[in-house]
Amino acid sequence: MYRLMVVDDEDYIVDGLIDLFEERFTAVLEYCRAYSAGEALDWLKRTKIDIVLTDIRMPGMTGLELHEQIVRTWPQCRVIFLTGYNDFEYIQSAMRNESVDYILKTESDDVIVQAVDKAVYELQHRFESEQLIADAKKRLQTALPIMQKELLWDLLNGEVSRNAIHLQFKELSLTLRADRPVLLVLGRVDGWNSIWSPSDRMLLVYALQNIASDYLSDFSHHFSIFYEQAKLVWLIQFKNEEHSDDNTPDSRLMERLHQVINGAMESIQAASKQYLQLPVSFLTASETVAWSECAEKYSLLKMMLHVHYGIQDELLLMESNLPASPGRPASRTGIFDLRPREWALLQSCLEKGHKQQFQELFLELVKLVPTNQQWQDGLSLHIHHSLLSIYFTHLHQSGMSGEGEDMFGYERVIASGPNRTWGETAERLWQMAEAIFERQNSALVDREREVIRKVKQYIGANLAGDLSLTRIGGEVGFSPSYLSRLYKQITGEGLSDYIVAERLQLAKELLAKQNMRIHDIAEALGFDSPAYFARFFKKQTGTTPTEYRELL
Repeated sequence: MYRLMVVDDEDYIVDGLIDLFEERFTAVLEYCRAYSAGEALDWLKRTKIDIVLTDIRMPGMTGLELHEQIVRTWPQCRVIFLTGYNDFEYIQSAMRNESVDYILKTESDDVIVQAVDKAVYELQHRFESEQLIADAKKRLQTALPIMQKELLWDLLNGEVSRNAIHLQFKELSLTLRADRPVLLVLGRVDGWNSIWSPSDRMLLVYALQNIASDYLSDFSHHFSIFYEQAKLVWLIQFKNEEHSDDNTPDSRLMERLHQVINGAMESIQAASKQYLQLPVSFLTASETVAWSECAEKYSLLKMMLHVHYGIQDELLLMESNLPASPGRPASRTGIFDLRPREWALLQSCLEKGHKQQFQELFLELVKLVPTNQQWQDGLSLHIHHSLLSIYFTHLHQSGMSGEGEDMFGYERVIASGPNRTWGETAERLWQMAEAIFERQNSALVDREREVIRKVKQYIGANLAGDLSLTRIGGEVGFSPSYLSRLYKQITGEGLSDYIVAERLQLAKELLAKQNMRIHDIAEALGFDSPAYFARFFKKQTGTTPTEYRELL
């Protein structure tokens, strides 16, 4: 919805033009009336104006002077001058601005409507010019490394659909190929000098990545990501290697490639210590994996390096050479599927009320544990307590902490007996989530009803005042366009229709009072003139106010 202001020192011109536009433009425009340049300036200070239709010769301030104020306040505003035959040379300076148009006062209604329609079209399509597209392409090129990093980071965290990988690699011009396997190498900065500032540390990381690139570029395409202030991951594809039918290197080739990569990582580690005084550790995966398996491999390597070998420095490890230990998981269950970003996504779905997406993630999560298994093992405890943490965090942040006991009872939540199966516990956890979603929906309905109540209350108390969408939206804290959509969605009628109905009802009540002048009735209803009120009343009822009163 766009806001059109008509400016003229002749009341009948302003009212007549807006009557015309209300007939021709149904849900596209909101209207502001200014019967002087001063009133126009007040509107410009009060709210954003998209289109101004103004007389060029007015007392106190010319249309050109008003145009200067418009450009300063709302540069994207389209201005249409109402001008006489002899005014064209007068407005030539303003016409150099592409957002300016003019029409003669003697033109027909259709020409005036076409000028406004043109302004609306320009506003709707102002971001489709070739220059904007060219600028966007330049910015895209600048942002390409960041977008590449985000895509690969999402891949490592299992956030990218397998079907979308090929297209996204192509769109982002990655040197890595989506149809080839990839080798993961994790890195870690083992210590920072205390005198180094955050910017110093970033420079050292860039230097480390450059050193690594020098050693890796001869035999591979690669991409590195720095994260969590001290950790890195390299995604590496070897050049020109031969592959078996399943697109993975054979065992002899894999052994040779590991020799090459181990030698490179050893050199990178030594160069980092010698030239950067930066101690680093590396862990190389035992095998290349398909992109669809990257997240699982990354989670496993991350746990091995940062958990099992987290307190040792300057390590150079190969996954295949690490001894088995009680702490090293024997299976993938619980590694790939319990990532921090999964929990963050669950929490986000709960906060936003996205029940279906939450349920899909929830079911993927709870099926990691057999339903008939007793629930008090490590993995089920992890899932159980993590979900409870999400639930209670949301209740606290939503101001519903006190309602938690009423919704599902703390004692029953905590006291899940040792004989309860995981299936029973998971069902209880889902019931808790459903209770939260139901409470959210109820609270949303209550808030929306309260907004509608406040809107109607404001309209009822201000039928003689400013009932523009801008002003009403300001009263309830919503933008005009959102308020208009919300009101229509909840009540089934347009907000402007409701205002018209309320004014019409009050008009009929006041007209029934024979001793009240029509001029006073017009003023009580917020009309700037009796003539404008008469046009409004006749448009709604088919009779003038005087005729209606005579029929009573």
